Amino acid sequence: MAAGYEHGFALFWVIAAALIFKFAFTNGIARYTVATGTSIFDGLRTIPGPKNWEVTFISAIYFFEMVGGFGGIALFAGSMLGKVIPAAAPAAYAFALLIFILLVLWKDSYERLEHILLLISVVMFAGLAALILALPFPMAAIAQGCIPPSIPDGASLRQWPFSGGWWVPV
Repeated sequence: MAAGYEHGFALFWVIAAALIFKFAFTNGIARYTVATGTSIFDGLRTIPGPKNWEVTFISAIYFFEMVGGFGGIALFAGSMLGKVIPAAAPAAYAFALLIFILLVLWKDSYERLEHILLLISVVMFAGLAALILALPFPMAAIAQGCIPPSIPDGASLRQWPFSGGWWVPV
């Protein structure tokens, strides 16, 4: 978000590249698991090097993604619940949501939850669609931000953030 605030839509292509990489990575892990019948962690253990370095590395990435992703989603949901039902602080709602999710995962009671989540998803999608349609988007700036910058001959990246333009001759 800070990069978007600082550079507008100029770095929009980075989001597209990250999403493509994430899709390819997740798809590759799923295909590996289906093709070999083993988990990605068993496959990573076959990579040479110190014992279990790759499993520890991937586990740390998953852990931080889980904490950052689920915690951020829970805090966002808690903030929204705090606006609708101002009885408690958003952090209390977020904590309660995380406890609820842990209980659902622990009890394996997904069938009842699926119907509730389907209804919530439809309502959220309709609300998001209405919000997106109501906002004026600068389509020209977004389209320009989807194009990665090109490096002219004899130029190199000199500094970050790009205060004077993308590429500065050396």
